[in-house]
Amino acid sequence: MTFRSIILALVFVVISALWVWKFELMLLSCNLTEAIPPIPALAGLIFLVVLYPLLKYLGVKNLLTRGEIMVVFIFNVIATLMFSIGVFQAFLPYTSVLYYHDTVLNKYADFRQYVPSWFGPRDPEVIRGFWEGTPDGAVPWAHWIKPLAVYLGFFLLYWWIATCVWTVMRKQWAENERLTFPLLSIPLSLSEEAAGEKLHAKDEKPFLSNPLMWLGFSIAGISQVFNLLNTIDPSFPALGNYFRFSTIFTEQPLKSISGVILAHRPEVVGLGYLVPSEILFSTWICYWIEQLVVVAGAVVKTNVRGFPLINEQGIGAYMAMVVIVLYVARKHLYIVFKKAFTSAPEIDDKTEPLPYRVAVFGGLLGFMVLIGFCMISGMSPWLAIFFFGVLLSFVMVYGRIRAETGIPSVWTLPISQIKSATYHIWGTDTLTSLGGSLSSLAILSSFGFMMNGGFFNQSTVYQLESFQLGDKTGVSRRHIVWLGLGAVFTGFILGAIMYLSTYYQYGLNNLTTGTRTTYSLQIWNEVTTAVSTPPIAYFAQKVAYAAGFVITGIMFVIRQFVWTKMPLNPIGYLIATNGAATHVWWPFFVAWVCKGIIFRVGGVKLYKTLIPTFLGLVIGQFFFAGIFWGFIHLFFPQLKFHIWFT
Repeated sequence: MTFRSIILALVFVVISALWVWKFELMLLSCNLTEAIPPIPALAGLIFLVVLYPLLKYLGVKNLLTRGEIMVVFIFNVIATLMFSIGVFQAFLPYTSVLYYHDTVLNKYADFRQYVPSWFGPRDPEVIRGFWEGTPDGAVPWAHWIKPLAVYLGFFLLYWWIATCVWTVMRKQWAENERLTFPLLSIPLSLSEEAAGEKLHAKDEKPFLSNPLMWLGFSIAGISQVFNLLNTIDPSFPALGNYFRFSTIFTEQPLKSISGVILAHRPEVVGLGYLVPSEILFSTWICYWIEQLVVVAGAVVKTNVRGFPLINEQGIGAYMAMVVIVLYVARKHLYIVFKKAFTSAPEIDDKTEPLPYRVAVFGGLLGFMVLIGFCMISGMSPWLAIFFFGVLLSFVMVYGRIRAETGIPSVWTLPISQIKSATYHIWGTDTLTSLGGSLSSLAILSSFGFMMNGGFFNQSTVYQLESFQLGDKTGVSRRHIVWLGLGAVFTGFILGAIMYLSTYYQYGLNNLTTGTRTTYSLQIWNEVTTAVSTPPIAYFAQKVAYAAGFVITGIMFVIRQFVWTKMPLNPIGYLIATNGAATHVWWPFFVAWVCKGIIFRVGGVKLYKTLIPTFLGLVIGQFFFAGIFWGFIHLFFPQLKFHIWFT
């Protein structure tokens, strides 16, 4: 990590901020930052890759090393996420939604007294200007300094705690279990020649010179060109984003699964090629087993709303995976805690992102500070421990899933269901009585951006993946710790300037960011409904949580102790019962079929030969659907074709 790489990273982040401002905030032509990795960061990497051979040809000396290129990429990824649609844009409405949207009917006023003043501005004119804009567009920074400082501290603290978790788990996943981190194939493949390093075998062509890569790239590009032509002339055939089963399932009982779609996601197919076949198979087969259960419920006309409560099963599966992940890592965790508590000299942690003692005690101290902040704000310590404990443990599982499958979807982490599970498990009567007032429920709802429409939790996984990038490109893991924290700080500052300046100039109500406002209103509407209606037992939901937990546990036990080659993997069941399943089951099925045919025809040799083709699909989709489409929409805003990288 060098001075010039940091300066270059800052330049790229500013460019990314301008890009996100235009396309996500003003036009909303594409959710650039919902992609994994974010489109602006990938575009910056591609720019450096293209520029490198040109500079080399011109005789420029002291070009960026591969490690420096990764520093720019990592910093850009993390900082961009901070001013993304899922972080800064997600939390800002919560700062004043209780005041601006308060009516007699929604009873928001009942909660306002329990939300501390440091959670947002309180001056009525400042709040009105935020939502409606002001004549001069000036930002009243004096009213925003305190809440912005509080939120910045919160995000840095949460990132630090997550970094401690990744430090503890890194060696177990990367070295003991040897997980492949498929998502890293994108930056590593692109950068291998840019730094003049030949990582391929002698009989293999460099990645960017490999015709098979360009074949996959072209396939993804052609589909997006067809979408462009269809936007210009609707009679022109195109694949679009998906095919809905609702067009053919119009009568019961099949109408009950009319929400099933065939998602056109070349990037998921490409990354799916690197995923173990058993996980691909388990995902799509479990997804369809669940759909058949839905149909069966329609046949018998069950009175359980939402039967068979698939998302609730997913929460149970996540709970089970927390236990499974910790169980599998038990020997490694013993070593980590032994080093932390005894400084055992035979255990070497000098190359870890943080010394194990710092990771363990620093993480615990950070968590205690987080709980203390919640208590000062008015939240019950037990609810705070439960809520953030569940969030962080689920993030750990999500990181484990990303490390093995590389699934490019932030919604594989069921944060919206965590919100519902909190109500179901605790009960609304308990939540409304904690501390003798509505304060705990009010503070829990104020953190709604962490569990409804936001993806800061998921963003912390980039720190884990960055450690692996550093290992491959010669960047110190400990440098990456501070690089991540610096990127969080930088991205937050840019986000504050970008969003507040825009909101006070145009007004949040007049922009295309209403979705995140809707999420905040949804959270508070659920709260006011909960306190004004009789307590509900949520028996069916609790049964579904238990079912998901038991099914996942049984699958693990069978694979671990009875039938080690059982084709059903609990990770596949977990993915199939969460929000991303609708968009990934079909791409995973396609990848599974492709892998099966390729292994049957040409074995491992053919499989390895075709890896560049499938990575080309990924890069081509991100390039054409993110970069190419974005610039088309910039110059031709009348062409409407929204692409969501979910």
